[in-house]
Amino acid sequence: VDYSAAILLDMIAGQNLRLPVEINSYRRFPKLCEEVYLIAREQKATAFIWKEGHEVSDDHIELQKVGIPAIDLIDFDYPHWHRLTDTPANCSAASMEQVARVISVWLQRTK
Repeated sequence: VDYSAAILLDMIAGQNLRLPVEINSYRRFPKLCEEVYLIAREQKATAFIWKEGHEVSDDHIELQKVGIPAIDLIDFDYPHWHRLTDTPANCSAASMEQVARVISVWLQRTK
């Protein structure tokens, strides 16, 4: 199987979602980051912030190691991460909708 790219969606449902560019994603696959964040701008998806975020070692790194262009969309500052307060009440359909819209357009363009 030949994979063209992968996008890891991690903590993308929180209220006040903020998705700055994850450092390892941009360092290794800047073009893929630029494609996704350009679509976000076109779609007026304000959760996507074109600035340097955290450096995260996550599943996208293993995909990168085997040659698959992979980026991580992550709200690393999600306040309920790994806490008992990480419940549906602290999630946002609007946040998930922004991400879904951007990823849907990206998928259509990569066909």
